[in-house]
Amino acid sequence: DSQQELVVKALRDNLNTDGSWTDLGSVTTTDINGGTIDGATVGASSASTGSFTTLTSTGAVTEGGTSTTTISDAGTANQPLAIEIIHETSGTPTTNIGVSMDFTVETSASNNEKLVKISVLAEDTTAGSEDGAFIISVMGAGATATEQFRVGTATISMLDNNVTNVGDLALDSLSADATGISVDSQLTIASSFGFGTDTLTTSSADPGVATATLTKATTYLVSDATGSAQDVVTLIDGTFGGQIKRFVYLTDAETAGIVVAPTSVTMVGGAGTGTLMEDAGDFVEFQWEGANWTLTGNIGGIIQ
Repeated sequence: DSQQELVVKALRDNLNTDGSWTDLGSVTTTDINGGTIDGATVGASSASTGSFTTLTSTGAVTEGGTSTTTISDAGTANQPLAIEIIHETSGTPTTNIGVSMDFTVETSASNNEKLVKISVLAEDTTAGSEDGAFIISVMGAGATATEQFRVGTATISMLDNNVTNVGDLALDSLSADATGISVDSQLTIASSFGFGTDTLTTSSADPGVATATLTKATTYLVSDATGSAQDVVTLIDGTFGGQIKRFVYLTDAETAGIVVAPTSVTMVGGAGTGTLMEDAGDFVEFQWEGANWTLTGNIGGIIQ
């Protein structure tokens, strides 16, 4: 038979009564651009390009080469759905049900290693209050990829690794709850966070007065050299427990010295409301305990 006759015979033998074809074997160089599959238009040049509706598999689905998904629509600021991965179970869904993507690389001849795994799972499957989580697992030292980073509904957590070269790190607020703030290793805070130093000079009066703010952890004091009465520096209340405020008498220009008097304070033994510094180099330190300042350091100061 000629080639054309063989083709006609194959089509005739595999044509079903409902108009569908069965078991055509390998078909090459077939142009179905503009046709439909499951009612969706197929073909990149079609005005309303569709897609295959469902890919079902009980095992691995393997695709060779490079796959590109292109979405063409009239939207200019939207996010069309390109890929949706659904995990449905024949049982009852419970915590940690989800889907994942593995990234495997040939690291040596004929040796493939799963370097990174991205998972999305349900931390809570309770109807109406479901919680999701996004997880990145990474291989280290040849061991199976383990969780390194997780974004949950209310928290972001990561393994005990360093975060480097992030540039500026801005915090809208920093507060300590009942469990406190835990730092397992060294914590270094630069002056750009407001933990540096400033200099405060009392007013030109007798006595001279000034108010210390909390923008810097350490304040150097300079007396105004006016009159004979003790100058007074008021320390406003703190903003969080454990906050430290230090004062160093930098320039002694006042015979009577400077008194540091916190608005709310508890002194050693319960006596006194302030600390007098009379000589340059005197030092006092206070710590905010949530309701008042406590004197925690004193070199040369006199409790009053």
